[in-house]
Amino acid sequence: MIDVLLNELKIASSDLANPATALKLGKIISARLITTGSIIRDAESVQVSIRVIETETSEIKVSLAEPMEKKLTTAQIATRSASCCSSR
Repeated sequence: MIDVLLNELKIASSDLANPATALKLGKIISARLITTGSIIRDAESVQVSIRVIETETSEIKVSLAEPMEKKLTTAQIATRSASCCSSR
């Protein structure tokens, strides 16, 4: 479904990394909130950055920048990030 929508709108999957594009798409599909961010791994740690943006006002509802242990799996990082976001 999302692939069809992206194709119709002439938006490449790589464009979704752009927060402005993600926000535009969120408005089109009537999403109330859009989550965007990154996970950056280096030799010693993992840095997680997340923003939850309200599509109607573009207000950032939650912003998270957390260092995490290198040994964590992607699923563990997602679980911890979700937990951090829900407690804010």
